[in-house]
Amino acid sequence: MSGVTQHQSGGAAIQTGGPENIPAGESTDELFCLTDLYSTLAHLTGASPTAGGEDSFDYSAHLRGARAAAPIRDSLVHHSGNGMFAIRRGPWKLITKHGSGGFTKPANRKPQEGESPGQLYHLEEDPGERVNVWDKENIKAVEKGILNSGLGINPVVEGTVLRLPIPELNEERRKELAKLAGNYAENARIAVRNVRKDGMDKLKKMKGINLSEDDHKLYSEEVQSLTDKVIKDIDTSLEVKQDEIMKI
Repeated sequence: MSGVTQHQSGGAAIQTGGPENIPAGESTDELFCLTDLYSTLAHLTGASPTAGGEDSFDYSAHLRGARAAAPIRDSLVHHSGNGMFAIRRGPWKLITKHGSGGFTKPANRKPQEGESPGQLYHLEEDPGERVNVWDKENIKAVEKGILNSGLGINPVVEGTVLRLPIPELNEERRKELAKLAGNYAENARIAVRNVRKDGMDKLKKMKGINLSEDDHKLYSEEVQSLTDKVIKDIDTSLEVKQDEIMKI
């Protein structure tokens, strides 16, 4: 979901809480629309959605930690505060004009000479929407992004076509991928430990002010326990993935 009234630059995070329905720390990258709040909140509160919410999808299972085999939404058409349309489909985002479409300047501008009439972004590779791949001239930027991704894929540019020769999965390549998975896992561990540090620092500042000694100890143990659980999940996932990669 893109920003409040505009189409560009990242998305808006929706935070929810409810110890009886929503486990702490759950998240999802599913494509979500504000209209989906209707059906989702209805299911979370035990209410029955009535007629009028036919374009609203239920994401309550995702908030509870379940994951569907296929995306709930595979596409979404939406417009900004000034009526600029955009289309999301899979990882792709198409915006019909130039500008943010909302409060960020320029909200709407005419394309320059030789510039594309609109914007096209691959959000998995470019979540910040920095490389407009609608423009043919940007193929070099896309090539550079793939080369710097660490995937070990060397793209071949043929005019306006970008081909990605996938290396054969021999033993050497499998070891490279297993090592790459290990790097991703280590980055995840570091991120988790940083969150733990922030939590512990906040608890330390609250201690003796609006948090008793016993509560400080209790919450610190909960933070550490959750950290250990997530780190263990990362290690387990890495082990499974590396075994899968090395299996011939």
